[in-house]
Amino acid sequence: WDKTIKSYYYKSIEELTDTAISKISKVLKKSTVYDTVAEKDGKFILGFSGNPMSSVTTFYAVALPAIKKMMGYTDFGNKYFKVKLKNSFNKKIGKLRFLRAKVDIENGEAVATLNLDQGNIVIKSLIDCNAMIKVENVEEAKAGMIFDCMLL
Repeated sequence: WDKTIKSYYYKSIEELTDTAISKISKVLKKSTVYDTVAEKDGKFILGFSGNPMSSVTTFYAVALPAIKKMMGYTDFGNKYFKVKLKNSFNKKIGKLRFLRAKVDIENGEAVATLNLDQGNIVIKSLIDCNAMIKVENVEEAKAGMIFDCMLL
């Protein structure tokens, strides 16, 4: 995004909203993409990036809880539980990443098999996926590690 586009985007959001409920920024190929949930006068704006998997992740992690809250649910937040990884994801994680996975119960324990094709434009990574693993503050996600997980 160049400065003109960023300026127009922020000005538009500021004119439409009083308070941003949440802003998530991601870096994708040297471009910064903003997904936004905001409100003004009881009207909500859900803004998603053009990146398909970023939009899916933002929907489940941010937008769906916001929609549930708007619908009057008192228990609207994402429900996380602990899960053990069956395989490793060998790319640098950084601050926060949601990895797509299939969760099963084996010997009474929740285990997750990560889809190894986790690219931002890889829509097929949702095939056979029933959960997202919340990974943060680690260099790599290794088999046997325990992470928070939300079912889709």
